Amino acid sequence: MTELLPIPGAQPRGCPFDPPDDYRRAQQDGGPFRVALQQGREGRLLTRYKDVRKALKDGRFSSSLHVLPPVIDGQSPPGWIFGMDPPEHTRYRRLLADMFSVRRMRRFEPRVERIVVERLEEIRSAGGPADLMSRFAWPISARVSCDLLGTTLDDQEQFERQVAGLVGADVTPEDFVATYRAMWFHMLDLVRDKRGRPGDDVLSELLAVEDDQGPLGDEEAASIGLQLRIAGKDLVAHAIGLGIFALLRAPDQFDLLRKEPHRIDNAVEELLRYLPINNMGSVRKATVDASAGDQRIAEGDVIVASLTAANRDERAFPEPDRLDVNRANAIQHIAFGHGAHRCLGQHQARLMIAVSLRELLRHFPQMRLAVPAEDVPPFEDTAFYGIAELPVTW
Repeated sequence: MTELLPIPGAQPRGCPFDPPDDYRRAQQDGGPFRVALQQGREGRLLTRYKDVRKALKDGRFSSSLHVLPPVIDGQSPPGWIFGMDPPEHTRYRRLLADMFSVRRMRRFEPRVERIVVERLEEIRSAGGPADLMSRFAWPISARVSCDLLGTTLDDQEQFERQVAGLVGADVTPEDFVATYRAMWFHMLDLVRDKRGRPGDDVLSELLAVEDDQGPLGDEEAASIGLQLRIAGKDLVAHAIGLGIFALLRAPDQFDLLRKEPHRIDNAVEELLRYLPINNMGSVRKATVDASAGDQRIAEGDVIVASLTAANRDERAFPEPDRLDVNRANAIQHIAFGHGAHRCLGQHQARLMIAVSLRELLRHFPQMRLAVPAEDVPPFEDTAFYGIAELPVTW
């Protein structure tokens, strides 16, 4: 009989930096295991690196279960690429790829650096100890998001409250749709404002791109803009906070980066591999009878590809539970997913994490935990895992 595991966010962990214990057991045993999901759904769990990569590139597993709720007169609006499959998805991806390339994101590096340095100087002025989640990781994530999209901090705070209402295990379908509807229409208002008053931001650039089918319409741009906000909301803040915590727990690695900051880019890849930030993983639906790993998946069944567990598979990463900022194949992680739906904002996330670590090490080379490591409280919801507070001193 296939074992049913609790909804992501409800599993115990043997170590704050490890995937849930059940996922590690599934990876060793091979399964089959099912996972409880929101609103009474279930999914078949995949945890092995090879199986996860293969499934996420398999066209028989569709993203169509991620369609935007019917927010306009009972219909889903155009442009919701989370729930699209090729070839429709390919057009939007091609339109957006250059906007989020490494080269284009480097344009924003001085702006990201300014935001990070301002936060660090404020922390130094106030004196220690300081909570790096509330005073560094979360504010940076919010400020950079506002800066890149050309929105305000008040607008970002409203968005944060709305997203918090989407990820709870007990959210009702009615509340889910109502919240998404409010978020989408608010983004539509922002798009229309940018259409008339463009600025130096990603949302304005989005309205300027076009192909042989012409430019994006307001509804398409609103859908894409909302997805950009949702995708970048938590990962960066948790990666910064949990990453600093992991480095402080591994002083040899912290010292190596402090003395040799040119290693930070590879350290970012290793942290993305090592940190168990993504609770849910990538969820897909079988469009035909198919196989995934050793499991037979019936048409209509859901698979849950655990990115966190796959990144700790010893078949892909020797000594996977050891944080090694010099790991030669760290960049082969799949923290951003794999295949056609690999995270569009991955280069932005890398940039933000790298700048945050570089400037933190430069401003506070003697930083250390202000409380015992076991007293650092975890943060966990259905989608993401991290820490709630990170008290440090220097």
